[in-house]
Amino acid sequence: MIPKSFFALILPFICAMNCFAQDSSVLLIPAGTLIADRLPPAKQFKYPDFRSGQVVFKDGSIAPARLNYSYLSGEVEFIGPANDTLSISDDKTALIKDILIDSSVFCFNRDYFEVIAGNRETGRILKRQVFYEIEREKIGAYGMPAPNSSVQSYGAVGNQVSFRNNLVANENLYLKLSVAYFIESKKGEMAPFDKKNLLKVYSSKKAIINDYLDKNPVNFNREADLIRLFQAINN
Repeated sequence: MIPKSFFALILPFICAMNCFAQDSSVLLIPAGTLIADRLPPAKQFKYPDFRSGQVVFKDGSIAPARLNYSYLSGEVEFIGPANDTLSISDDKTALIKDILIDSSVFCFNRDYFEVIAGNRETGRILKRQVFYEIEREKIGAYGMPAPNSSVQSYGAVGNQVSFRNNLVANENLYLKLSVAYFIESKKGEMAPFDKKNLLKVYSSKKAIINDYLDKNPVNFNREADLIRLFQAINN
């Protein structure tokens, strides 16, 4: 007979698996697995390969490079002289004006963001897309979650991860690729893109904003809706 303690041990694990299985965007990295083995380059990066691009600095200098944006590290990375993947050094990020990759424009404002619409004179919509940790389970005997391992409720705010393909030892790791949108003012001040912050950044255009929102349904998590709203404000 299987002891009751066994069912008590595996029940949280089963519940978590059932919950996560309903969302195909949740990725399980089993304990002891190299992240790179579970995440092929096509899922790790914005582009399937590193592409010719430019890092434009605030002093006007330009550094050409083969570039890509990593959803794992949340950074723009480049191919170095030894054909290895590198990140822009911390002492250089504050000097960056824009990063051009293919048809996309990225900027650095404490983190890396993709520019979705606008410019520095009008303000900009920025997008942050990165893998988030939504659950971490320690593994005990028989390869099952440890008895003291807690299972967070799905949908809880996760933690951004920057694992860069490192080994995740003795833990099951659940990752989700999340996207968030921000509004950046002409002064470079940034806040989550919602009605409150939009009215704050464009305080002189409150009437236009309120009129647009009254006449048009806007989902603040849908990129196309945000772009149309932004264009209406800045026409």
